[in-house]
This record gives sequence, structure tokens and C-alpha cells, in this order.
Amino acid sequence: MPQSSLANRVAGAYTVAGTAWILVSGEAVSRIFGTDLATHSLFEIGKGLLFVTVTAVALRWLLVRELKRRSEADEARVKATERLVLLLQQSVEALSHTLSQRDPYTAGHQARVSALSVAIAERMGLPADRVDAIRTGALLHDVGKIAIPAEILSKPGRLSPDEFNLVKGHARIGTTIVAKIDFDAAVHAVVGQHHERLDGSGYPQGLRGDAIPLEARIVAVADIVEAMTSHRPYRPALGIAAAEAEVRALRGHKLDATAVDTCLAVIADGLEKVWPDYGTAPTDFRPMSVLSATP
Repeated sequence: MPQSSLANRVAGAYTVAGTAWILVSGEAVSRIFGTDLATHSLFEIGKGLLFVTVTAVALRWLLVRELKRRSEADEARVKATERLVLLLQQSVEALSHTLSQRDPYTAGHQARVSALSVAIAERMGLPADRVDAIRTGALLHDVGKIAIPAEILSKPGRLSPDEFNLVKGHARIGTTIVAKIDFDAAVHAVVGQHHERLDGSGYPQGLRGDAIPLEARIVAVADIVEAMTSHRPYRPALGIAAAEAEVRALRGHKLDATAVDTCLAVIADGLEKVWPDYGTAPTDFRPMSVLSATP
């Protein structure tokens, strides 16, 4: 039986019983106890107390049933929401994995950039929703490279100017891809603006300073560090010391100072805490992201 229908029936029955009680009880007490005012007074007091007690019990019963119904409905909504969030996360990971399967030099890159970006964001004290947006955006930040020819992505040598410009287009392509999904605005910003630089020298829009969202500035730092500690088709990994020196040199004029300082603190605590495979299988670190002067 629907909860509203049951509640209406209980309320109707209670109203009829209460009305009958009020109308009949006075006549009944006169017949039983006569005209003694004291007895009548005591009876009315008792009747009132009984009425209040029954009312309280009935209301409590209805309230408990309603709260239980709402709790069950809320629990179902929470489970449905959690399921949708999980499906979205799995879809993002699958899309990221698709790119890594297409080009072995991107294998693991987006996941490591995401892990380092999240560590930076959490250490900076960003709220959970912004951290989640950074995690998702970083996992997808190079998704636009899915439209770049594989022979260019894995070319064992420096790119020509035309090839370089083609690869730089991955930021705009990525923006177009994720624009079809109702992500948080920060996710879109990370995908489209992680190559922007504070002095306007980045791409694709040449944004400056605070025009670049903080989320994109954080991922930009993590992207450079991951790239320099990983192998490229034309060079071995440069190592963490070189990465630290690079982001220090770019701090404040190309890269966000706070993001750089926080990243260096995360590195000082041990990259193996962020990348569990760091230092154990260096040849597995093969990014497609490159330094600030390359796409």
C-alpha cells in the first residue's frame, strides 16, 4: 500500500474515532456518574490526557514510517549517484587507456600526471571537488593526441616545425572531444589549457596569469615533471634532478609559483609515494608530453 494512502486512512480513522469520542463520552459519563461535577471534571481531564497520548503515539508512528520511507529513497538515490560517478570514472580511464594503447610512448603518462597533480592539489588544500576535477582533467589532458598520426607521436627524432604545430593542435582537439561531455568547467580547462604559460608564451590561446585556471596551472607543472622523468622516442629519461631544476627555472614567470613549490615538496617526500612504480621500472616511463618548449 502506498505510504500516502496509508497515512490518509489512518488520519481518517483517527478523526472519526476522535469525533465520536468527544460527542459520545460526555453523555456516557452523565449516565454512569450522574451530575457530580468533580467526577465530570476528573473524567474530562483523563479524557484529554488519553486523547493527547493517542495523538502522540499515532503521530510518532506515522513520522517513523515516513522517515524510514525517505531514508530508503535517499539511500537508493545515493547508490544510483555513486554508480553513475563510478561509470564516469571508468569511462574516463578507458578513454585515457585508449590513447596509451595507440601509442606506447604515452603508456601510463596521463595516469602519472593525474596522480602527481592530485598530490599537489591536496597538499595545497584544495577542496575535494576541485581535486576530483584535476584528477579527471589530468587523466584526459592529452586525449586530443588521439587525432595526431602515430608516426609523428613516436618519431625517433626532433619534430619539424610543421609536425610541431600539428602536435600542438592536440589541446584544441582535446577541448572539442571533452566539450561533448558535461564535465566540470575545470576539467575542460585542464584539457585545453595545460600548455598555457603565465607570460603568454603557451598555447593554444596564449593566455596570461590568472586567466589560466589554477587547475590547469597545477597540471602544467606535473606534466613537465612527468615528461622529464620519462623516456622519449629520441632521448632517455632526464631524471628527477633535471625536472626539479626545470620547474624552478620556470617558476613565477611561466609556471605558477605555488604549484611549483608544492610540487617540489611532494617530490621531497618521495615520488614513490605518488608513483608506486617510480624507480623500479624506469623504461616504462614513456610520455608524449614534453618540456615547455615542445608540445
